[in-house]
Amino acid sequence: MLRIPPTVTQTPSLFQKVHCDTMIMSLASNKCKYIVHARDSLLSWPEARALQNENAKAIAIWFFEDVICKWGCPYKIVTDNGGPWVAVIQWLKDKYGITGIRITLYNSQANGKIERGHWDLRQALFKATSGNSRKWFYFLPHVL
Repeated sequence: MLRIPPTVTQTPSLFQKVHCDTMIMSLASNKCKYIVHARDSLLSWPEARALQNENAKAIAIWFFEDVICKWGCPYKIVTDNGGPWVAVIQWLKDKYGITGIRITLYNSQANGKIERGHWDLRQALFKATSGNSRKWFYFLPHVL
């Protein structure tokens, strides 16, 4: 029998390692079509915001306001290879010295912490809006 020892991950504190991604919502709500989403590696605490456009500037402003200003500057951020995220990672590295970890293409399991969180967030929004998908913008702060 092959015995594989357990892998122990170490995260020193809250929001020292953050998993981030962008969700595309099927229906726009209050002119917003995207949810930018981050989860803490230690406790899976979510931070999210609705965005009208998925661009590096909007994501960088959100990350600064909702993650850095609330929780402090993380050591590592794990993202996919999406165009806006590549630019955000470079900006965060230059400005704050944050190490960016980009997962390989078509391997969303490598960022499973956030990918699973997308499903939970969508389900919570669906239930909070009683199935009216056009109102998710108004309920996003409540389901977090």
